[in-house]
Amino acid sequence: MSLNPDLNGALTATTLLTKKILVAAGTQTGVGVDLTGYVGNLMIVLSSVGENTDGGATITYSLLDSADNTTFAALTTPTFAAVTSASSLLTVALDPKAVRKYVQFKALTASTTATFTTAAIMVGLQQRVGTN
Repeated sequence: MSLNPDLNGALTATTLLTKKILVAAGTQTGVGVDLTGYVGNLMIVLSSVGENTDGGATITYSLLDSADNTTFAALTTPTFAAVTSASSLLTVALDPKAVRKYVQFKALTASTTATFTTAAIMVGLQQRVGTN
């Protein structure tokens, strides 16, 4: 007998952006993630650590979506506040029914000198059919 009370799915964590280092005016974009089978809101967790001594360095995050995992367009929600602190941990919710089949994560720093290390994961309930 399974001890898992959820008979229809499994809590799944997926990497949106593996650990990346952004230097100066750098951009990092993750691969497309297929949202097929996810139910309910997904939680996106963003982490960044960087050298921000003057307060002028920022890192901004955005999500893009796509129907074919090739042509991506920026989403207007959820929104992420620009990060200006030396380290941050942000969480936002994403409704998989409100976006197309694939999502992609993007991080951008507008600094000329700062270095940020950043990563993002997505956690949600993904339906499993025929697995026991």
